[in-house]
Amino acid sequence: MNRSVVAKKEIIKEKAEELFSANGFQNTTISDIAKAANISEATIYEHFRSKEDLLFYIPEKTFLELIKSLEEHLLGIKGPENQLRKFIWHYLSFMQDRQDFARLFILGLWSNRRFYESEKSAPLKNYGLVLKNILRDGVEEGVFRCDFDLDICQAMILGTMNHIILSLLMLEKPLFLVSKGEALEQLFFSAIKKRPEKKHSIWGLMGKREKILEAALEEFSKKGYDQTTVSQIAVRAGITDPTVYEYFKSKEDILMSIPERAVEKFLADLKDKMANIHSPENIFRLFLWNQVKSYDDYPDYYKVLLGEIRCNPKFYKSKGYELIRQYSRELMNILRAGVEAGLFRGDLDLGLARDMYFGTLDQLLLNTFGEQGKHGLSEKIDAVYNLFIHALKAPERDAVRE
Repeated sequence: MNRSVVAKKEIIKEKAEELFSANGFQNTTISDIAKAANISEATIYEHFRSKEDLLFYIPEKTFLELIKSLEEHLLGIKGPENQLRKFIWHYLSFMQDRQDFARLFILGLWSNRRFYESEKSAPLKNYGLVLKNILRDGVEEGVFRCDFDLDICQAMILGTMNHIILSLLMLEKPLFLVSKGEALEQLFFSAIKKRPEKKHSIWGLMGKREKILEAALEEFSKKGYDQTTVSQIAVRAGITDPTVYEYFKSKEDILMSIPERAVEKFLADLKDKMANIHSPENIFRLFLWNQVKSYDDYPDYYKVLLGEIRCNPKFYKSKGYELIRQYSRELMNILRAGVEAGLFRGDLDLGLARDMYFGTLDQLLLNTFGEQGKHGLSEKIDAVYNLFIHALKAPERDAVRE
């Protein structure tokens, strides 16, 4: 294509952009553009098939400039968080400086399905990929949460900024976009940034005795019972060794006291939650959910219970074990009520069903001990419940359900 042809095409594009921005796409005719460019309508059709073809041609160069400018601004900026911050401010600043283009893009192209189906939308899509790559890097580096969809997040960021422009245009207000940057930054980062995990206390209200148990639980979980000293527990609890002995006779006494206090709280919480539920099937589901959720909330407790306490013969003569047996009896009562109501199988062996319940959950938990990272059993609650309920339900009930 020779220079004169390129120059003529650019003049057409320039005049069309001015008119589309000022009067809108629908209110601008090819005749208007030809008149503004001081050429014939036939000349426009030599370069563009239609008015819409001309519209789709306009943003290509500007979006290529946008991508190039963004890449230059991102040079030397380390970390996905800082890069995303720059992306937000750069887009707002770019559109604020090119308000005619912003008007044309938002009102004429942003919601135009045919534009996205055309090859002319490629630069816009490539610009979106820059954002998506920043988000992906943030997830891989552990800066952003790993449980959000990259496409949805990309749509949230770009869509929000574009909708702000649309709102201002509809209200006929100037595009003072940069002033929105800080608030948008906070909003987006609140949605995707990794937050410190909330630490759940298994004890409820924390007196000095509970602080010692909490400190011991953390030490036993990290180092193991044998490698933990009373002095280490005292340091973590922020007290002296003699103060520990005011509440516990020995390190082993601390260990055996952990399930006692924990199960007391579990039983009290469970009683409150089950108070207004009457169907044995729903009570069973609540019982299961309550226990599985506690696995995720208190991983240190279960690591110590299964790995340090349950293998100690003295545990089976402790008050903590009696409370766990009481917890087990609560499950037996639920199963018995289900059998008596005809919901669960009449030939159900309650003892075997109890062993299946606790054995399955213990094994699922033990399977996570050798794995890296956090594996939430709550995510498997529906699958676990379905397996259990099929084992428990009366056959005629299943037939009716199917």
